[in-house]
Amino acid sequence: MMHDDTLYTNGIKFMKKRDWDNAHRVFIKLVNKFPSKFLYNYYLCLCYLNMGRLEEASRILGKFDDIFSPQVYILRGYHGAKSGNFAKAVEYFSKVLELDADNITALLGLAYTYSEIKDFEKTEECYLRVLDIENMNVPALHGLGYALAEQDKDLDEALKYCRLSLLQDPKNSAALDSLGWVYYKMGFYNLAMKEIKKAIRLSPNDKKINEHYELIMKEI
Repeated sequence: MMHDDTLYTNGIKFMKKRDWDNAHRVFIKLVNKFPSKFLYNYYLCLCYLNMGRLEEASRILGKFDDIFSPQVYILRGYHGAKSGNFAKAVEYFSKVLELDADNITALLGLAYTYSEIKDFEKTEECYLRVLDIENMNVPALHGLGYALAEQDKDLDEALKYCRLSLLQDPKNSAALDSLGWVYYKMGFYNLAMKEIKKAIRLSPNDKKINEHYELIMKEI
């Protein structure tokens, strides 16, 4: 039987790869064994949020009603963003940043929220703040590239950011999707399709990646 520490380490590895199904399998086992352990519940909630299973995420958040901490605010922020309550998401991520202005997870969450409501100027600001703190942060690099591409702005810079992201993490499906989207915006449709196919192989159920695939297919 796998040791709990090894299981936890594997779960974190799956999360870094955005392999939410396998990460979920790990953390549901750990939570079933240790139902009151905050850390395992925290990561299981993150899995549910990224899988779009918001009711299950809400049930875990219910365990944290009496906990007022940055980690819980971050979960509530992502729950707000994923459920379309963007004002609530901004509120919770901002609470974290009031306590710790350099909290990268909160800045990334805020960037994600602004991206969802197409406020790309604020999205850029958040990603640039992350890169001031950690200049090779993978989500910030490809996120900034994607934000620029969405505005048809500085596409050569967007390409640079996405490539830098993939130098750090060549199998990051979100980074591959962002690179493909930059190529699409530049009119390089075959290159775009090549990257999007890589992204789909890694994250076949990702809604946004599949939407990008369909749009690129129309141009080929």
